[in-house]
Amino acid sequence: MPWFHACVVLLLLNLCLAPAAMAATKVLYAYDNGQLTRTPQAATNTAGVVIVSKNGIKDYVLTPAVPAGKSLVLSAGTINVGLVSTSADSATLTASLWDGTTQVGTTSAAQISTTTPTLRTYPVTLASAYTLVAGRSLTLRVTNTLTGGNKSATVYQYNGARSSLSFSTTTFVNVDSVAAYSAAYPAVATQGSYAPLNNVYVRATISDPFGAADVSAARLTLTDPSSVIKVNAATITEVVAAATASSKTFEYQYTLPSNAAAGTWSASVTGLEGTEGTVTHTAAATFQVVLPSMTIGKSHSGSFTAGTNGSYSLVVQNSGGAVSGTTTVTDTLPAGLSYVSGSGTGWSCGAVGQVVTCTSSDTIAGGSSFPTLTLVVAVAGSAGNSVNNVASVSNPSVNGGVAINSNTDATTILHPDLSTSTKTVVDLNGGDADPGDTLRYTITLTESAAAAAGNISVTDNMPAGVTGFTVVGTPAGSTNASTGGG
Repeated sequence: MPWFHACVVLLLLNLCLAPAAMAATKVLYAYDNGQLTRTPQAATNTAGVVIVSKNGIKDYVLTPAVPAGKSLVLSAGTINVGLVSTSADSATLTASLWDGTTQVGTTSAAQISTTTPTLRTYPVTLASAYTLVAGRSLTLRVTNTLTGGNKSATVYQYNGARSSLSFSTTTFVNVDSVAAYSAAYPAVATQGSYAPLNNVYVRATISDPFGAADVSAARLTLTDPSSVIKVNAATITEVVAAATASSKTFEYQYTLPSNAAAGTWSASVTGLEGTEGTVTHTAAATFQVVLPSMTIGKSHSGSFTAGTNGSYSLVVQNSGGAVSGTTTVTDTLPAGLSYVSGSGTGWSCGAVGQVVTCTSSDTIAGGSSFPTLTLVVAVAGSAGNSVNNVASVSNPSVNGGVAINSNTDATTILHPDLSTSTKTVVDLNGGDADPGDTLRYTITLTESAAAAAGNISVTDNMPAGVTGFTVVGTPAGSTNASTGGG
């Protein structure tokens, strides 16, 4: 028997049809109400249907009809019609198959002469295959051909056995598509690659020429690049809202483990048909897992000045697969620096002592960077002439969750030098200072280390005997907080 294999590229993944047998044996079950379905009758004896002599008939019609977009092929060969029947009068029955007014095939007449329900087989031979197109129904017609007398027969849907017909067909359950998505149905978003801890939604559409009801289940086997089976024949949940007359859609959510292997993963979906469990079809899709690889760079501009604030810029870049989940930046500030604030789109920052922690829940695609994180620090007057600062970044899906260090950012600390500042005095009364004279003191601040000085406080304690002083001038932006007469 020939086999086939086909493979087509679907968007960001490959869909490969597994080799499938070219034919399968299907069974249709005849009910007293005249329906011919894929659902086996309950094992409960029924009263049956009486078919009178002189060409009395009973039709059993395929329900539902062949759905849109499908066809039903009756392969050439023998179709076995099994009827559970009785007749106390030696009736004669034939079985024939019809497509509307077109007779597909018939059997020779067989006499029934028993009151015990008995299963008899009526073979219908097809010289060539016959195709029922969409919208058509196969009809099984049972005829009591006895022409003399009133000799009826009774046919039972079930009485110790089931009335049915079985045939070979090349049209049966089919896995039409398998794809990997980055969000649940009805989303159609895909990714060029997935990373550890990403959710992968494997979605399959499975159809059947007997309608969606004949698609009984779907199973998923998921294999990693090392051929290790991660999910073995797991039942996939049906997406009820996506069903059509001829198909069902199934979806399985899988979270890639933190140690997911990089490379090509295979999602193999098997569709099952009917209740017999003997007819299946399998198709597979592949998707790529790329391990994320993050780096963090830390920088600043110019030098910091003791007594003022300075700022660092931290940039986290993803050079591998997409990163999701919580990304954490940690910066332990060296002595002399203290946390003031941390900001950046999507970042949330705080500090405990010298340890600054910033987190982001953004998903960043491979080759992209997180928004820049700005860290503002206060530089103490006691800070050394330089400090070295190293930050780190971590994410559960990257490097096994182990933090990755940044470069060492060496920062020069400038210390303003006010030692050349001066204080002068003038006796406004002229000459030497005598009791009762008014003296004017002038304090001139001079920075001699080429470092901008900020947050300066000037204190001048007046000696004993000096009273009634007044501050007559201060630099712009300064505040006079004198006590005792100022």
